[in-house]
Amino acid sequence: MVASAFVSYIGAFSLPFREQLVDEKWIKDMIERKMPMTEGVKPLDLLCDVAKVAGWNTEGLPNDTVSVQNGAILTNCTRWPLMIDPQLQGVKWIKNRNVTTQQVPVEGAVDEEGNVTEYTTVSKDMKVVQQTQNRYIDHVELCIENGEAIMIENLGENIDAVLDPVMARAVTRRGRALFLKLGDKEVEYDPKFRLYLQTKLNNPHYKPEIAAQATLMNFMITVVGLEEQLLGMVVDKEREDLGVAKAKIIEDNNNFNIKLKQLEDDLLYSLSNSQGDILDDIALIEGLEESKRTSADIKAKQEIAAVTEVEIATAMESYRPVAIRGALLYFLVDQLWVLSHMYRFAMANFVVMFKKGMDVADVYEEGEEDAPEPTPEGEEAQPMTPAQLNARIERLIDKSCFTVYAFVSQGLFERHKLIFGSQLCFRILGRRGELDAKMFEFLIRCPKMNDLDITENLKDWLGVSEWSAICALKEIQEPINFSSLPSDMDQQAKRFKEWCELERPEDAGMPGEWKKMPEFPKLLIIRCLRTDRMGEALAMFVKKELGAKYVTSVPFNLRRAFPDANAQTPVFFILTPGFDPVPDVELIGKDYGISIEGGTMGLVSLGQGQEPVAEKIVEKASLNGEWGFLQNIHLTAGWTESYLEKRCEALDTGVPPVYVLVLPARLQTFCCACQR
Repeated sequence: MVASAFVSYIGAFSLPFREQLVDEKWIKDMIERKMPMTEGVKPLDLLCDVAKVAGWNTEGLPNDTVSVQNGAILTNCTRWPLMIDPQLQGVKWIKNRNVTTQQVPVEGAVDEEGNVTEYTTVSKDMKVVQQTQNRYIDHVELCIENGEAIMIENLGENIDAVLDPVMARAVTRRGRALFLKLGDKEVEYDPKFRLYLQTKLNNPHYKPEIAAQATLMNFMITVVGLEEQLLGMVVDKEREDLGVAKAKIIEDNNNFNIKLKQLEDDLLYSLSNSQGDILDDIALIEGLEESKRTSADIKAKQEIAAVTEVEIATAMESYRPVAIRGALLYFLVDQLWVLSHMYRFAMANFVVMFKKGMDVADVYEEGEEDAPEPTPEGEEAQPMTPAQLNARIERLIDKSCFTVYAFVSQGLFERHKLIFGSQLCFRILGRRGELDAKMFEFLIRCPKMNDLDITENLKDWLGVSEWSAICALKEIQEPINFSSLPSDMDQQAKRFKEWCELERPEDAGMPGEWKKMPEFPKLLIIRCLRTDRMGEALAMFVKKELGAKYVTSVPFNLRRAFPDANAQTPVFFILTPGFDPVPDVELIGKDYGISIEGGTMGLVSLGQGQEPVAEKIVEKASLNGEWGFLQNIHLTAGWTESYLEKRCEALDTGVPPVYVLVLPARLQTFCCACQR
């Protein structure tokens, strides 16, 4: 009962809410009703076993708790799964899971009689379509008839009405055949048909009918899950030996679990099909002995692997601070859309820049402190001392964090860069436990106490709003005691007036004993008395905590940003009226032998009827390693979401390295399109 409810209802929720529902609601209610149940039972114990989870991990499913639960739900649900998957982790697993193989004749391998003498195995990927794709319903129809799996990805909040019979599984039987109405015709339905649905929306609002027809699953990455993934990347970079050893242990354990399950199944099958006296069945007894030996051997290897895994995990934990900072930074970047709808950054891009930051950590400037001594040629690198390891970790944190920060900042409006830097600073301090929650809440909200009269010494220069904020601040008494601040201001009114009227009060010390106040509590007083200086005060605070590079605005430089572009990551210009990026792009193109005159850079201004021209440019550029320049892309939003996005995703490492897309769009129109 618990397992069925788990599969039916729990998939859309986060891990804490799932645990609350199961442990504090469902099981507790069943115990109160005195329903017979196994003590300590968990839904996953009934829905999957270790061998199945091992197989999912091998197919690419992350091994964190949420992902394993989602895997159990997806493989047991009878309704079509609808995945909330902005980071595409579930999509990757489903695609790997539904790769099929088929035997294809080798060209020329034919005997004299025309018979094929040799076959080769060819992998066939599952069909993936989007609702915006032309005639996508034809692919759905073909998969229904052939009993194949298909994924409809990148859904919005509305699902095409023509799919309603498919979603509802409105199948009718005629004789031995099954039929399903799709659009204006009926198609034969193969029971092997599988439909997967996926959306990139973080918080979609679907109609109740969709929730009834599909099983919603939340594949959004968690902080813990991302930390583990980033830790693996860091270890692969810094200690490849540990990464290889851990990967081998995981693979071996997966194979061990699968083998044990197979032995158990084979043993049960042999016992159930044995004829006569079991003791007279020599083959069965020999099989039992072989299974026993194999099982004992596997368990011995698992015990050795468990010890080795603990040693590897201990060594890997040294690099966890780098992964913690990376996860913290990603979830901050993922929330930037709150500032502007166009601030959407893919996790794949974040991972690329995070790895780039780790590579930057290997480059030391001439004369830079803590530069390691080069290892003589032919000699093995010596293990790092604890001090050297700590210095290396600090450098990895600094370089990877700032590389991602700089990449994201170049796409932000100037007015949002300080907000980004401040949020990063506060999150880092919060993670360290150095940020008091009450003080931070006051900094954000700045509450006021009403109906308070200003003293005679202050009323000449202090406003009612400022005095109300100061009186509210005195309620905070830990870790800094502000209770005496109003009385001190009244007694030292002249000195406080001089400080408040300074052009840059954030640079000067405060009057009296308040001069010794740390930087963060000082922000609260500036927030009360000089709100107009909060921007500069925040910039100074971030500069002292993280460094000047986090508050120094660097003008956009196309030549510096261009190396981050590749076949899967186009250069996207968001333009203001009057700016033309073509000359700048042509100037950089000369370094790569690319030019419009030479026919190696296609240029088209998109609009009505120009989509076929743009498609020819993209195809030609991707085949020959050229550049495509698509202007006014905001005018063809539908074409961009369907053809162009799919084409970029389909490109792999086989594309010539010079291939680049340049996509300019007008600012106001692009923002409106993002809001829609």
